[in-house]
Amino acid sequence: MEERTPEQKREIEKIYSELNKYWFLDYKTKEIRRRLPENWKQKLGNFFWKKRNTVEELFWWVDRYFANNMEATIVEAFPIKCDGMEIKGFPMKYKLSSGYKIPKKELKYLKNGPLANEALNEILVTHSIGWNKIVLIFKQYGWIVTTMVATATIIGRLIDLIKS
Repeated sequence: MEERTPEQKREIEKIYSELNKYWFLDYKTKEIRRRLPENWKQKLGNFFWKKRNTVEELFWWVDRYFANNMEATIVEAFPIKCDGMEIKGFPMKYKLSSGYKIPKKELKYLKNGPLANEALNEILVTHSIGWNKIVLIFKQYGWIVTTMVATATIIGRLIDLIKS
């Protein structure tokens, strides 16, 4: 294995500290879960703009988490495996392992898979390509566009009522 460059190491540390704010490993239930928002700013920010991470970032976070917590490494097996065997359009593939799961409600915070379940019979997070990216953008911004259109319609109707 090649030694990582200082820039790669900094990027991995940045990803680790970023994801450590949002994710945690629950050893009892064998789940990778999101942390609950700590204050109203985080709740409000999460309501309007969900912080989504890539599956690759989650993998690097778990890797770094295990490196920083040696007692976890001794007790637990690694929860995500990576297959670097390239298939056209999918440079990396990930799967959950060692009985770990990610709750369905938490999957919406992940993007750019593919991430499969342990049995490899279900894709949990798809790879974002083509129309998938447009759908993801609409899911993020759709409510804003809808609110703006509704507000413009109401203002237009009010102006018409005032003029008549």
